[in-house]
Amino acid sequence: MASSTATLALGAVLIGGAVSIAGSPTSLLGLHVIGMAVFVALTHYAAAVVRRGSHDLHGNLNFVALLALCTALYCIWSFKEEKSLEHYQTTHSAFGGIAAMVAIGAVCAGVCASYRVRVCGTSVAKIHRAVGPYGALAFTAAICSAVLTTKLFAASWLAPFQFVVVAFLCALWVVGFGPSVFGSK
Repeated sequence: MASSTATLALGAVLIGGAVSIAGSPTSLLGLHVIGMAVFVALTHYAAAVVRRGSHDLHGNLNFVALLALCTALYCIWSFKEEKSLEHYQTTHSAFGGIAAMVAIGAVCAGVCASYRVRVCGTSVAKIHRAVGPYGALAFTAAICSAVLTTKLFAASWLAPFQFVVVAFLCALWVVGFGPSVFGSK
């Protein structure tokens, strides 16, 4: 399971890199795409390693993923400011904003869980495990909406493959988080 997740995670980085190169890899927009691809890849791999019992590696991967997320969000915010564009005007940005808040909340819950914090008698670890897959689903929706609607993707040589990329992203979510959502190990 971990090897298939690692393969899919690597695929996410490669797709992100290909889209970025097709657009403009050195621009803030290109760095946003690469940062998000790294975030998706690391969080999916972190989900796989925690099922094997490697909690320290899980935490470290998610920390680096959070740095990639913050960098990607800074890049897109700066890009929009530089171009005098409005923020949160697309489906992609709505899903992305929700997903970013869920991801930051999941990280906070993960840190609290490592200290065995309880909220209203419930272990924060349970909250952390429950939020993670749905945060990843929101990110998958954000990325799929970007693939299907943004000019960067539509103008690139990857445009004919957009539905293949969406199918790949859905498979990444199912393999990475399906076991925790559907109850199998």
